[in-house]
Amino acid sequence: MLILQNITHIHSDGGILFNDINLIINKKDKIALIGNNGSGKSTLLKILAGHLNPAKGLASVSSKPYYVPQLFGQFNDYSIAQAYVSDINSRL
Repeated sequence: MLILQNITHIHSDGGILFNDINLIINKKDKIALIGNNGSGKSTLLKILAGHLNPAKGLASVSSKPYYVPQLFGQFNDYSIAQAYVSDINSRL
């Protein structure tokens, strides 16, 4: 299960990217996250994966999700698990 309560993200320049997002995703739910470029999709996923802290609110996940960065071509030939391991190893 994944729960977002009043999640807000503020850019370093003080601009609010998104404000007070509330969401519950139950186990086995299938969802899609869609939006215009720059609307905060990747930022929200980074918060869910624990790579970023929200400016306000709480994100609670029952199991840690994978986050694969959007770097062009870097993980083209990898499975999600391989990309995750490669990304973790590159941070060590």
